[in-house]
Amino acid sequence: MTDIAQSIHALLAGILLTFLQFEPPAPPDEAGAAPSIRPQAEAAHREAARLVADEAEFWSAPFVLANRETREIWVWGQVTGMIPGDPVEFFVIYEQSGQDYESLMVTFAKPSDIHKALEFIGLEPGGPVDPARHRFWPRGDHVVPTFSFVPKDAEEPVKLPAHEWIVHPDESVMEPSTWVFTGAPLLPDPRDPDTLVYAADAFGPNSVASTFNLRNTLFDLPKQGSKTGMYGHYNRNPAIEVAEAAPALLHLTPPAPEHLPPEKDLLIRVLDAEATLQIEGLPDVETLPLADLPGTLAEQSGPVFWMTVDMAPETPLSTMIDFAKKMEAIEDASDALRVEPPPAGQLYYQAYKPEARFRDRNNRPTQPLELQLRLDSRGQVNAHLIEIEEQWGDGRRPNLIEHRHDLTSPEAWGERIANDPPLVKVLFVFAPGDLTHQALMKWLTPVLDTFPVVFVYDLEN
Repeated sequence: MTDIAQSIHALLAGILLTFLQFEPPAPPDEAGAAPSIRPQAEAAHREAARLVADEAEFWSAPFVLANRETREIWVWGQVTGMIPGDPVEFFVIYEQSGQDYESLMVTFAKPSDIHKALEFIGLEPGGPVDPARHRFWPRGDHVVPTFSFVPKDAEEPVKLPAHEWIVHPDESVMEPSTWVFTGAPLLPDPRDPDTLVYAADAFGPNSVASTFNLRNTLFDLPKQGSKTGMYGHYNRNPAIEVAEAAPALLHLTPPAPEHLPPEKDLLIRVLDAEATLQIEGLPDVETLPLADLPGTLAEQSGPVFWMTVDMAPETPLSTMIDFAKKMEAIEDASDALRVEPPPAGQLYYQAYKPEARFRDRNNRPTQPLELQLRLDSRGQVNAHLIEIEEQWGDGRRPNLIEHRHDLTSPEAWGERIANDPPLVKVLFVFAPGDLTHQALMKWLTPVLDTFPVVFVYDLEN
């Protein structure tokens, strides 16, 4: 590092230290307005940005500063007044969120600007958990998050890993964890639907980093966990005492490669009626039977596998159903397997493992449309759309009336659905076990945008 660079880093460290040592503000009036360190944060950031304005390795936006050479980011904010012991749903939120009571820190920086800073230092977003798109694991580059602040009755700031702010119900401190740079999606602006906005900027809860799987967040934890499933699992650590609105800095940097398991992308192509698998991504393995897949993955100790399942055109439905049952068991038994969304124009593999009880219409909470496919003596597909009408009388169950409609072609079926979209966005498909994947998808492709949830049953079994 040159003398000039050393001087800049020393001056920057002094600016950050000065900010952290500001006295937390008191509420400005009796109306109960929340205290805010924002003016001091704005002044400190302005000074830091001016210091590095001509340095190519730095990038700044309001309340964010990034250094591409050292690969670190600083984000200005303040500690919330969260009650010790209360459930933590967010590590960090954007200032307009209003979720301060369940977050550790509020940042004045836009999540989209933090996103740009992460890309500036060379990190890439992956994707947030989004069941509608069949993504059930958060994915992206990882960061190590730390909070700097001055504790109560202290004069000097401390720098603590984010996880140390959280305890479990048994009062044990949360295990060390990186954050996953998922990036939030771009969504239509409610004020101007033709304009896309960064979801974490514009939509609640305006999450920067959440403790549960959330689509509209910049960071997620590298695990699966719903909002309800994780509620009360992470609580504010009472041992950390700090004043409400105390200045805080979020520091982000990539972990050392040796501190993360390597990740490998796998493409598993189901080839034929015997469920022969073609493998891309494993050394010295090109094809293998499905039964050998668990042992083969176990031999590759260490990596996290991101698996894409691809059904070959001639794979019969009976094989896809058998594959789905076995694949689910393999996924449940592995801590290192993450199944990715399917290739474009295909179904997620679990579509071929529907609830058996829903074959019986009386067991369904609602009556989705049914698509019935049969093969005639020439191997041609005959298709029928079935609508189930519920007629309620005096009994506890409705009388179910079936309305059957002939479908002349996939295109006509797609046009019909587009012109008269159903209220229930679920489709049940009944087809023979020897129907090929190609023939099945010929009928499903025109309506995939309408039905985010599709379940496929073997007509005979």
